[in-house]
Amino acid sequence: MTIKMRTLYGVGVLLLLASGGMMVREEPSSQAQGQTKNSKSKKDDKASVKAIDIRAEEVQESFIRDSVKLARDYEDAGLLEKSKQVLETIVKLKDDLPGLKDKIKTLDEELLSANNAEVEIDASKGWGNPIGQVYKNQTVRFQASGSYRLVTNLNLDATGFSNRDPITDLAEGVPLGALIGMVVDKDKKTEIFLVSSATDYSPKMDGILFLKINLPLGHKSSGKLKVKISGNIETR
Repeated sequence: MTIKMRTLYGVGVLLLLASGGMMVREEPSSQAQGQTKNSKSKKDDKASVKAIDIRAEEVQESFIRDSVKLARDYEDAGLLEKSKQVLETIVKLKDDLPGLKDKIKTLDEELLSANNAEVEIDASKGWGNPIGQVYKNQTVRFQASGSYRLVTNLNLDATGFSNRDPITDLAEGVPLGALIGMVVDKDKKTEIFLVSSATDYSPKMDGILFLKINLPLGHKSSGKLKVKISGNIETR
């Protein structure tokens, strides 16, 4: 190999090494740029989420303010049940709002003190006449007083009193001799519940309310109970 060729070869090797060195030095620079972009992207994403969260809080606060005003307007118009329903919606969003739960309790008491009626329940009779219209999930208050005489001379076997038909026989799951209620809807479905001496009851369906004493078919009882009814009921 001539001196000239060796010189050219040496220059070529140096250039190749230099080029390789440059390539090696450029790789970490490219990775660093990628990391910087990813870091910036993550920061941008966090900032975007935070902005959305702030907007969500503002929307919620605006909704709560408007709902409180709506509940107040319903109350001023005498529509206490609707006012209560609006406040219950607010509770689902912000249950620690000062005075909110106390206000709902106050409305409950006002509702349960409204629409006062008093009826007599004759122990000698069954369900009798309808008391009034009641509504799903809207509470009715009952307060019973008085006494009656239970008289029966029935022949029974080991099965005891029949509860096969609560319309004519004893109602199942409630004490013998207790005051009970029944709601009958438009499809003739029935819902029977215990009233006893006092209870607040929320029907599971719209319907007509009836009351009677839970006594067996064929009894000869006498006397009357007085029942005060108030709350969410339309009496006839």
